[in-house]
Amino acid sequence: MQGAVSANAPDAWSAGGKRRKPVFRLCAAAGPGEILVGSRTVELVGVAGTFEPLPPIRLKGKAQPVPLFRVGGPTPANTKAAS
Repeated sequence: MQGAVSANAPDAWSAGGKRRKPVFRLCAAAGPGEILVGSRTVELVGVAGTFEPLPPIRLKGKAQPVPLFRVGGPTPANTKAAS
């Protein structure tokens, strides 16, 4: 879950819920300028984005390695539609 912290500060956002810690750990594993996501994000975005599969990563609190993908950007068809 994510959302604005306060109506008085609409640019201040926070995240909560059971998925928060794994997301923060993926952010910590990413290199400069790199965005890493899990399989659920890839499923939700579908063909609208490009993703490079990476070796699974072990995250604290997870029994099994987590599938990992590097975000490549929007697909060419979606880039043209946004222009």
